[in-house]
Amino acid sequence: MSMVIDRRTDEEKAHTTGYIVGTDSFRSGWGSANGGKSYYALAILDNDYRMSEVVEYNMRARSDMKRVRFNLHLPRVGRGDHLSIAGPTEAGRHYERGGFGSTET
Repeated sequence: MSMVIDRRTDEEKAHTTGYIVGTDSFRSGWGSANGGKSYYALAILDNDYRMSEVVEYNMRARSDMKRVRFNLHLPRVGRGDHLSIAGPTEAGRHYERGGFGSTET
């Protein structure tokens, strides 16, 4: 069984135009992703290119995130996979310049 948890607000859902997605290497294979992979998708709102750059940079700065990429759609989840979706309200640090590392962006 797969699990999808969407923590975006209704407003964020209405304005989502893409996602920065990463595979969480720490959570994959156990817990709610037992036997599968754990994905983290951060919503990009209103085609905001600058937002996507900052979010991607911050996600790449996290050592537990692998295969960080931009997707227009959410990734497919298979049996045993877990997908967590968030936006700026829930994951504010990811949307701040230098939220997980230097301020090079």
